[in-house]
Amino acid sequence: MNIKPAVGDPAYRLKIFVPYAGHPVSVNEAIRSHGAMYAKAMDAWRDNAMYAGRAAIRQLHLAVPLPPSVVRITCPMRTAVRRDLHNYSGTLTKSIIDGLVKAQIWEDDATGHLTAVDPRFVHMPDLADPAIRARAVAMVTIVPLDTLRAALEAW
Repeated sequence: MNIKPAVGDPAYRLKIFVPYAGHPVSVNEAIRSHGAMYAKAMDAWRDNAMYAGRAAIRQLHLAVPLPPSVVRITCPMRTAVRRDLHNYSGTLTKSIIDGLVKAQIWEDDATGHLTAVDPRFVHMPDLADPAIRARAVAMVTIVPLDTLRAALEAW
């Protein structure tokens, strides 16, 4: 698996690139689907996030676990249909955060360690092309809570 490097300064903002693991499943799709199909799709996202997290630790020499942080995931989607972003917090966001916790980016995914905001989706119609899909990533943006507080206080 080709892992793109992570970028940024963990004191201000860090971006980890998680290889695309297929169409993200929404909570509604998970409820309607067979449990094994849902689990397989989410396991792929979790595993890719774990590998990307471990690569980020090595490449950026991160001191882990990271301090309490705010996390946002930006994921490519093949279609530009309107989506309820909350429906992906319990599936895509959870799977990626679980993978990063498994990589020891944080010691736990409890509220005291991180806060996840609703994911964003980027329309990428070429995702049907296997060559494009092989290079696609979900971007995990991590901002330490203290950095965010300081920026808001200065504002």
